[in-house]
Amino acid sequence: MPQVDPNSRHTQAKKLTPEEAKARAAELQAKAKEKREREKRELEKLREKERIRMGKEISAVARVEEDQKLRRLADERRRDKEEAARAKEKIRVKLEEDRCGLE
Repeated sequence: MPQVDPNSRHTQAKKLTPEEAKARAAELQAKAKEKREREKRELEKLREKERIRMGKEISAVARVEEDQKLRRLADERRRDKEEAARAKEKIRVKLEEDRCGLE
Protein backbone atom coordinates (compact mmCIF):
# COMPACT_ATOMS: atom_id res chain seq x y z
CA MET A 1 0.00 0.00 0.00
CA PRO A 2 1.49 3.37 -0.96
CA GLN A 3 2.00 5.90 1.76
CA VAL A 4 0.29 9.25 1.22
CA ASP A 5 1.91 12.36 2.57
CA PRO A 6 -0.82 14.51 4.25
CA ASN A 7 0.99 17.64 3.02
CA SER A 8 1.25 16.40 -0.54
CA ARG A 9 -1.65 18.54 -1.70
CA HIS A 10 0.29 21.65 -0.74
CA THR A 11 3.50 20.46 -2.32
CA GLN A 12 1.75 19.68 -5.58
CA ALA A 13 0.05 23.08 -5.82
CA LYS A 14 0.31 24.55 -9.25
CA LYS A 15 2.36 27.71 -9.55
CA LEU A 16 0.49 30.49 -11.33
CA THR A 17 2.01 32.52 -14.09
CA PRO A 18 2.03 36.29 -13.57
CA GLU A 19 -0.92 36.65 -15.98
CA GLU A 20 -2.87 33.94 -14.17
CA ALA A 21 -2.04 35.54 -10.84
CA LYS A 22 -3.29 38.91 -12.11
CA ALA A 23 -6.46 37.31 -13.44
CA ARG A 24 -7.02 35.46 -10.16
CA ALA A 25 -6.41 38.65 -8.18
CA ALA A 26 -8.86 40.57 -10.39
CA GLU A 27 -11.42 37.79 -9.96
CA LEU A 28 -11.05 37.87 -6.18
CA GLN A 29 -11.31 41.66 -6.14
CA ALA A 30 -14.45 41.52 -8.28
CA LYS A 31 -16.00 38.93 -5.94
CA ALA A 32 -15.11 41.04 -2.90
CA LYS A 33 -16.58 44.15 -4.54
CA GLU A 34 -19.78 42.28 -5.44
CA LYS A 35 -20.03 41.01 -1.86
CA ARG A 36 -19.61 44.57 -0.47
CA GLU A 37 -22.24 45.88 -2.88
CA ARG A 38 -24.65 43.06 -1.98
CA GLU A 39 -24.14 43.76 1.73
CA LYS A 40 -24.64 47.48 1.12
CA ARG A 41 -27.92 46.80 -0.73
CA GLU A 42 -29.10 44.54 2.09
CA LEU A 43 -28.23 47.20 4.65
CA GLU A 44 -30.13 49.81 2.64
CA LYS A 45 -33.16 47.49 2.48
CA LEU A 46 -33.02 46.99 6.24
CA ARG A 47 -32.73 50.73 6.82
CA GLU A 48 -35.70 51.38 4.52
CA LYS A 49 -37.78 48.76 6.33
CA GLU A 50 -36.84 50.34 9.67
CA ARG A 51 -37.70 53.82 8.34
CA ILE A 52 -41.11 52.56 7.18
CA ARG A 53 -41.74 50.80 10.49
CA MET A 54 -40.84 53.92 12.44
CA GLY A 55 -43.08 56.04 10.20
CA LYS A 56 -46.01 53.70 10.84
CA GLU A 57 -45.30 53.71 14.55
CA ILE A 58 -45.15 57.51 14.66
CA SER A 59 -48.41 57.72 12.69
CA ALA A 60 -50.09 55.30 15.07
CA VAL A 61 -48.94 57.29 18.10
CA ALA A 62 -50.11 60.54 16.51
CA ARG A 63 -53.50 58.95 15.71
CA VAL A 64 -53.89 57.76 19.31
CA GLU A 65 -52.98 61.21 20.64
CA GLU A 66 -55.47 62.86 18.26
CA ASP A 67 -58.20 60.42 19.36
CA GLN A 68 -57.47 61.16 23.01
CA LYS A 69 -57.55 64.91 22.33
CA LEU A 70 -60.91 64.63 20.58
CA ARG A 71 -62.30 62.54 23.46
CA ARG A 72 -61.10 65.13 25.98
CA LEU A 73 -62.74 67.91 23.97
CA ALA A 74 -65.99 65.96 23.68
CA ASP A 75 -65.97 65.24 27.43
CA GLU A 76 -65.30 68.92 28.16
CA ARG A 77 -68.19 69.98 25.91
CA ARG A 78 -70.48 67.42 27.54
CA ARG A 79 -69.52 68.66 31.04
CA ASP A 80 -70.05 72.28 29.96
CA LYS A 81 -73.53 71.43 28.60
CA GLU A 82 -74.41 69.51 31.77
CA GLU A 83 -73.22 72.41 33.91
CA ALA A 84 -75.21 74.89 31.80
CA ALA A 85 -78.30 72.65 32.07
CA ARG A 86 -77.89 72.43 35.87
CA ALA A 87 -77.49 76.22 36.10
CA LYS A 88 -80.56 76.72 33.91
CA GLU A 89 -82.55 74.25 36.02
CA LYS A 90 -81.42 76.01 39.19
CA ILE A 91 -82.59 79.36 37.80
CA ARG A 92 -85.90 77.82 36.68
CA VAL A 93 -86.43 76.34 40.16
CA LYS A 94 -85.57 79.70 41.78
CA LEU A 95 -87.98 81.54 39.49
CA GLU A 96 -90.67 78.98 40.26
CA GLU A 97 -90.06 79.42 44.00
CA ASP A 98 -90.15 83.20 43.65
CA ARG A 99 -93.37 83.02 41.64
CA CYS A 100 -94.97 80.72 44.23
CA GLY A 101 -93.81 82.98 47.04
CA LEU A 102 -95.32 86.08 45.42
CA GLU A 103 -98.75 84.60 44.87
